[in-house]
Amino acid sequence: MKVLLSDECNCPNDGNNCDFTTAHELALTKEIMGVIGRYHQLQHIDPSPLCLRDTMLAVAALLHLEAVTVADAKSGKPSVGGKRVIEEFTEAASERLEAVIGASPARVARSKH
Repeated sequence: MKVLLSDECNCPNDGNNCDFTTAHELALTKEIMGVIGRYHQLQHIDPSPLCLRDTMLAVAALLHLEAVTVADAKSGKPSVGGKRVIEEFTEAASERLEAVIGASPARVARSKH
């Protein structure tokens, strides 16, 4: 089953010259998860999924703010405000979570942390 986590391209210049496809997104996600695993082994730590979730959400929030900056520069308009940025982040995070849950229902069911 092929799952599209990126349903649309939101790259600058309306996606022209953008080659960050779903395959790249999935490969990068796998690489990030591998880095997390290697970090745990090297540091001899076993953090809970809650701690990792909060860290990854902070990273996602920083990337979201950078994306807003790029979109604002592209449109020539100032940011629409903090509340709207939060709503957009919430929507994007919810859509991504739904895609991940749909892609791996067994993974969610067997999580014991």
